Amino acid sequence: EIGYLTEDDRWLKLARSAPIRVPTDRVEPTPNSPGDLGDLAKTAGVVAAGGTVLAAGVAAIPRPIPPTELTLDRTPSAEPSRIVLTPNSPTEAYAYWEAPEPNKAVLKEQGGRTLQLRIYDATDIDLNQQPAHSTQMYDCGEEARDRHVPIFVSDRDYIAEIGYLTEDDRWLKLARSAPVRIPATPTDVTDTPAIPATQATSIPTERCAITTVKVHSKANCFLLDAEQMQRLQQDIAVTQTLEPGKYLIRIKSGAFNYGSASGRVAEPLVLLWIYDGKIINQKTNVPVGATWSSLNGYNETLNLDVLETATLCTFFFDTYLEDNQDEVTVSVVRM
Repeated sequence: EIGYLTEDDRWLKLARSAPIRVPTDRVEPTPNSPGDLGDLAKTAGVVAAGGTVLAAGVAAIPRPIPPTELTLDRTPSAEPSRIVLTPNSPTEAYAYWEAPEPNKAVLKEQGGRTLQLRIYDATDIDLNQQPAHSTQMYDCGEEARDRHVPIFVSDRDYIAEIGYLTEDDRWLKLARSAPVRIPATPTDVTDTPAIPATQATSIPTERCAITTVKVHSKANCFLLDAEQMQRLQQDIAVTQTLEPGKYLIRIKSGAFNYGSASGRVAEPLVLLWIYDGKIINQKTNVPVGATWSSLNGYNETLNLDVLETATLCTFFFDTYLEDNQDEVTVSVVRM
């Protein structure tokens, strides 16, 4: 937060940032430590700009279609438990989780009896240090993988957990989501005129340096011609048809790696090209016929409103292919 402190110690807020998760060092999950989604890997690569924007209105949403998985050069690895919470509207959110049976078995051996989804109001607090402002609890069947949940107070930060409740009311956590903000109303989108690129300008402050970089949509654009785009779409990328509806797209498992890089930690990232339709990326809230995006880490999600049938392409860019190895699996959930 940035603001002013008065002489009588009152705090006058100017602005507040969006919440971010600071991951620990990379931790390999063990049977006794399923781990949180945020601890699995550090995010890297190209980051798409923009905050979360919700589609206005609430409508009846059918039961989600099972997720489609797109595989790019995968190698076997231990599967952690993961959960993602994403907003559908100012009054509803969608939770989707993956809890492998071995991870469930560990908690059942510790006394877990009832699989339960919990939604915490975690606005301005650390759940590891303070109790939630409110908690919503939903019992789930063992085969359940998702649930639509009501949001009673918007303009708040929420976190989801999936785990087991014991007979003596102990909570055994399988996974915790990253925090998401449920804004009260959609963010207005305004047109900003393009400005030619200039050198980065640093603004000195007492404790930090702020740098701005202006990127011009023409002068700083790498052009792919029609032949290159056709090759990308038809020969390189893994593709998936997106019928009209709401989608949640994320990296389920795996990472991009180089075989010859000694000591290099693999990065969970992938590039996306969606075209030949009409879609709205909920982070920009602008209907377009085609758009680029990226996924960085297991926490990040791409939320799409597909208005007209479109094609999703998933792929990597690189300058040298000979030592590329491993893969990512992308989960495409139609809500």
